[in-house]
Amino acid sequence: MEDITTPQQIPFEQVIAALLDLDTPFPPRFLYRLSDLAGADLRQFKKTWPTLPDWRRQALLEDLDLMFENDTLLSFESINRLALLDAHPQVRLVALHALQDYEVTDLIPSFLKILSSDKDHEMRALAAGILGQYVYLGEVEEIPADILESVVIGLLQAAENGKTPLIRQRAIESLGFSSRREVPELIESAFSTGEEDWMASALNAMGKNYDKRWHASVLKMLDHPADQVRFEAIRAAGELEIAAAKQPLLALLQGEEREVFLAAVWSLSQIGGDELHQVFEELLTAVESDEEADLIEEALDNLIFNESIDLHGSFDFDEDYEDEFDF
Repeated sequence: MEDITTPQQIPFEQVIAALLDLDTPFPPRFLYRLSDLAGADLRQFKKTWPTLPDWRRQALLEDLDLMFENDTLLSFESINRLALLDAHPQVRLVALHALQDYEVTDLIPSFLKILSSDKDHEMRALAAGILGQYVYLGEVEEIPADILESVVIGLLQAAENGKTPLIRQRAIESLGFSSRREVPELIESAFSTGEEDWMASALNAMGKNYDKRWHASVLKMLDHPADQVRFEAIRAAGELEIAAAKQPLLALLQGEEREVFLAAVWSLSQIGGDELHQVFEELLTAVESDEEADLIEEALDNLIFNESIDLHGSFDFDEDYEDEFDF
């Protein structure tokens, strides 16, 4: 007989018992019961959490993160907040990765503490990357100036003194959003190393910095032989809306590399131009996968949206079309 029990009708004791049954895979339908966990259920979960082995805690978080990617109406924030304090670094890493999808300004001090002192360097690098969204929010005055200042100072320290190159690179990328006078020099310094990882991070920051001073550097990198450098240059060309990048980007649409192709499509939708309507329509008839067709349709929507702003002036829209493109 088919079980028609809804997630909220499942007794929470049954969920806990399934978690503790280490010989049996955790039933996928129970994952839904963990969304928006609060009250007595959350208290019971907190008591059970430290009794679970590391592999069980990590696997559960990974399953919850995957579910959230497929259904953003779910929320596992309370569980990830708990896991952020876990003793196991890989468990903490999965939780931190998941929390970047929630706009949790009250956790900024925790992210800064992770950036400055977590024993796991991968955690520090991820925290540096996550803090970029809060630099942006501060620059558009959606979080208080004193909080923005604390985030920028933490990132500047990490950019100069981070324990690993990856930590410093991620800090520079996040600082790309900042209007602080120190930032352009940091970006220039990273770019001038000539090292692929550093150049890619510098280009990432250039795109976020929205300054014409970067146009020439970005244009030169559109045909760089290193994939990561070329990819970041393509993205930056779109972020900066560099008109001179249009023809090189159109040429890249003839290539077979998927990430380059999709990045060029998005950047062209940012730069704009009447001829792009026909280009995108022709691409739609040629692509073979539904996923690529969806992304091209979103690029076409983005193109139309940007044209409406140019025609009618600036509007206060919340849509962030870039987030639709997951390369």
